[in-house]
Amino acid sequence: MDKRYAFKQFLEGNLQLRPSKARLKKVLVNGVPADAKVCVQCGELKPLGEYRNEEKGVGGKKAKCKSCLSAKRVRG
Repeated sequence: MDKRYAFKQFLEGNLQLRPSKARLKKVLVNGVPADAKVCVQCGELKPLGEYRNEEKGVGGKKAKCKSCLSAKRVRG
């Protein structure tokens, strides 16, 4: 689909954009506001502290949480 055509359809209300799961969300952790995101494997919303660092990732973090990464290593 041509980008101009798609944009025109979007403006006219005939085309909807899919919401991105990769966006950061604001949550309260122990009463303190913090950024969080959804793990692509388990689907849980977790604070950014539960993710390993990666420059290219959303928020500078990997897409999978630490627990999902470690579970993959245990299974082999």
